[in-house]
Amino acid sequence: LMGPEGAGLIMDAAAQGDAASADLAAIICGAGIHCPQDWSGALDWLQHAAELGSARARGALAVLCADPDAAERPWARLRAEVDIAAWLAPPPGRTLHAAPLVRAFADFADARMCGWLIAQAHSRLARAEVYNPYTRGVERTPERTNSAALFSLLDTDLAQIVLYRTQGTYAQHL
Repeated sequence: LMGPEGAGLIMDAAAQGDAASADLAAIICGAGIHCPQDWSGALDWLQHAAELGSARARGALAVLCADPDAAERPWARLRAEVDIAAWLAPPPGRTLHAAPLVRAFADFADARMCGWLIAQAHSRLARAEVYNPYTRGVERTPERTNSAALFSLLDTDLAQIVLYRTQGTYAQHL
């Protein structure tokens, strides 16, 4: 596991111009891993990673920008057009069932974000596993036929971190 020293080394490598480290620095700042959570800093690192040539950072920055034609703009302009507050502000939920409470939130993720997530998950899809409390491990069972995509910290991106935080914001408004 990465401790504070590891996070510091990643930040140092990012500051020295390593694109992959800058991309990871954006995730560290956005998620608040071994540092205070900082959206502005995360977006600065994401822009830096995009400028250094990180395809993942460029895709995440374009998806987070409100304009669907954003990918054709300079990275600094895209970064300036990202509205984190808008991503985190839940729209009014629609109650589908009162007890137990089931609510729907329209436009949780737009088509561009969904497309980005699907593209990131596609190569990671595998048959889903379930936890077996008797063996205290995960296993595949014939009853479980769905797929799952697992993302480690190195596999994720800032767009996913924003969406995770958005989920948390929505959950607070149930």
